[in-house]
Amino acid sequence: MRLIASSSTFPNPDEPNKGIYVYRKIWHLAQMSDVVAVAPIPYFPRTIPSTRYARYARVPARAVLDGLEVHYPRVLVTPRIGRSLYGFFYAACLLRPMARLVKEHRPEALLTFWAYPDGFATVLLSRVFKLPVFVSAGGCDVNNLDAHLGKRRMVEWAFRHCDGAVAVSRALGSRIVDLGVDPARVKVVPNGLDEAYQVQLARGFDVDSDRRTGTTVLFCGRLSEEKDPLSLMEAFRLLLVNRPDARLMLVGDGPLRPRIEQLAAAWNIADRVALAGEVQHDQVARHMRQADVFCLSSVREGYPNVLLEALACGLPIVATNVGGVPEIVANENLGTLVPSGQPAELARALETALNRRWDRQILKDAVRGRSWHDVASEILSFMEHTIR
Repeated sequence: MRLIASSSTFPNPDEPNKGIYVYRKIWHLAQMSDVVAVAPIPYFPRTIPSTRYARYARVPARAVLDGLEVHYPRVLVTPRIGRSLYGFFYAACLLRPMARLVKEHRPEALLTFWAYPDGFATVLLSRVFKLPVFVSAGGCDVNNLDAHLGKRRMVEWAFRHCDGAVAVSRALGSRIVDLGVDPARVKVVPNGLDEAYQVQLARGFDVDSDRRTGTTVLFCGRLSEEKDPLSLMEAFRLLLVNRPDARLMLVGDGPLRPRIEQLAAAWNIADRVALAGEVQHDQVARHMRQADVFCLSSVREGYPNVLLEALACGLPIVATNVGGVPEIVANENLGTLVPSGQPAELARALETALNRRWDRQILKDAVRGRSWHDVASEILSFMEHTIR
């Protein structure tokens, strides 16, 4: 099957970790079909100073990532009030480069990852090119629509007019159906595990020798509002009352990092909180092998792969009961779920988890056997069945 697969949430030479899970899906799709990847990059005039967007000027128009051909067309950035029209600008900017790729590669279908602006724009373009189109949702692109009426209407339109929708969790699939989409056109395809974590599954419990002292809580993710690391900080402060030997390791970066540093200093716990910053994705397993409990404090989620990775490394989970998280932490032998935004409950769950002796084999077995090849195969089968 010949495909053009697109997503703005995708790695580029300047941001190798960006959209790594979307990359895994598209790369494996390319191993079983003819795929050209399109990863739109924001365009911002160089005459206007911007530390946020200037780095995109360094991204080439085309690159080959591990054998996968990737095109990086530019799309106009429309800040502030213009964001309400971003989906239309996005489609207009992609029209010419996509028309060229359609002419050169003659795809049988379009596949896009992320509902807005990618999904909305690609469904618009599919009508120009008269091609079947599939939209895959990841989580926040659907879960936070209630506060954005205009965006919600465009996402609803995209899902209702695409040939099929892919969701990473049952919870997200239900959200898409609630937008008025026929359930028969929604396919739930949970994520898989990278090879690095499959190796952890195959290893014995020598990995436990890397663990420090039974007191390290690990968070891996973006330090941003939807992950709610501030609630985790408050929970950790409460945890220290009964577990003064505990240590919190935060792997990742984001806009809330300065606030986290301020709180750690104000509460006199800076010596117990370590911020590792963003690390290469293939290095995250090293941090997991040195931790004792993994914590995810999100207020919104799709199907957080980081929980699969933690389980593969033998880490028990303490997480908030949101999105597809209960589909991963399916029983008390894998971890504990608490309501989001409740630091006191999070602290109690962390203390219990640190005091408990966990069966590492049960943790690992929970995520054994699902690869990114399986994920790509299920997506491809759904597309082929739908259009043939």
